Amino acid sequence: MGIPEDKAKAGNEKKNPFEVVLDGNKLRFISGLSSKPTELVLGEEVEETLPLNTVVKSTATLDGNVITVKSSKPEGDLTGSRTLTFTDSGLEMKIVINKEGVPVAIRKYKRL
Repeated sequence: MGIPEDKAKAGNEKKNPFEVVLDGNKLRFISGLSSKPTELVLGEEVEETLPLNTVVKSTATLDGNVITVKSSKPEGDLTGSRTLTFTDSGLEMKIVINKEGVPVAIRKYKRL
């Protein structure tokens, strides 16, 4: 939420692995873009630190093969979501920032 265009382009050029671990109701995202894993609890609002140290409140849900993470800045001025859809071949992550003029981002990962 709020990543500058130059940082987004640089991140898009890297071929970083992205790992998703589900252990009971605990969810962990491990990415080469962040120095530490993101840890969420299904159905609970938690504080999450995004790249560039942006702090948001996030709630994750699981429905079949789809994980949805809804986030908002504590100030309430910006909201967004990440939808992770898993298939036999990999993962598609759709990132939406609810702000006029901000395009939707889609990242595709191949299963290793």
